[in-house]
Amino acid sequence: MNMTNTTSLLLAAALCLPLAAQAQAQARDAQYWSVQGGMNNVSDWPAKINFGGPEVDGALQIDRGAQFGVALGKEYDNNRFEVEYQHGQFDVTGATVAAVRQAADASGKYDVLTLNAYRMFPLNDALAAYAGLGFGYGRINLPQVGGATGCQCLNSAAKGSGVYQARLGMEYRLGESGLAFVQAGWLSLPGARSDGAAFVSYPRRGFATLGVGYRGLFN
Repeated sequence: MNMTNTTSLLLAAALCLPLAAQAQAQARDAQYWSVQGGMNNVSDWPAKINFGGPEVDGALQIDRGAQFGVALGKEYDNNRFEVEYQHGQFDVTGATVAAVRQAADASGKYDVLTLNAYRMFPLNDALAAYAGLGFGYGRINLPQVGGATGCQCLNSAAKGSGVYQARLGMEYRLGESGLAFVQAGWLSLPGARSDGAAFVSYPRRGFATLGVGYRGLFN
């Protein structure tokens, strides 16, 4: 084989490589939907209570609650990108104003919309681990809780702002188009402040979440 033929073959191979890579990428591309549900472990939410001048510390005592989410995304090789909506609720069981503490019976909730990116780490043909981050917008709603002796010191508060989360998970392939997964995460929600001259303000709060779910693939 002369130099001209060798050069021609090399050029042809070089031109074919992008086409082969594109064909492989198309073969591995897949869109998906997912649904998951589980729990959040919010245990308390500190507060600053302002009576129009003096300020005291306070807090809500919270029972861990429930959370669920739905997502729509796309995967390519070992990367996934998705839009996710999450909703969570929790029970408020008590409130503290300065050194005074009393029981309560109320509930709070949050709604979150994020863009998530994950990196997959295949362990075998059926099992894979993954890690990811998400950023977006969320809204928190905290209830009004009556203080001791009927003092309405902890008014309802709500706010929408930026949120972020981190996740680790494992998924198991059930077939060609379905995977079951379990994941743990850390979700950071915005704080909130009530209205009025006497107000309560809550700082940003982060807490862990745990969920199990199903991911369905489609083209």
